[in-house]
Amino acid sequence: MLAYDWPGNIRELENVIKRLVILGNEQQIIEELTHKIESRRKIEKAALESSFAESLPDDPMGVSLKNMSRNLTSTAEKEVILRALQQTQWNRKQAAVMLNVSYKTLLNKIRKLDIR
Repeated sequence: MLAYDWPGNIRELENVIKRLVILGNEQQIIEELTHKIESRRKIEKAALESSFAESLPDDPMGVSLKNMSRNLTSTAEKEVILRALQQTQWNRKQAAVMLNVSYKTLLNKIRKLDIR
């Protein structure tokens, strides 16, 4: 439980504790958290590897570092969201849970990044 970053803050922690008390099965909770951690790391790593190499300019002269950073972030976000959507067979609610963002945030990102 210490290795998990608790992106849902106190509400997510409260829900896990409630489930632990109700179910009485801490191993199940630990397995779920471990799975979330591993899935998130795999998605983030793959997205960063693919987006970083594609986004580097051939000639760095005259390139705005701020713009390049913004483009890399958008490219990485798009890749991570696409992979999460593919893993969940495009179930946006499950993808939002996997990415530890609200459903509304995911919908806004999909619209902003023009994901189809």
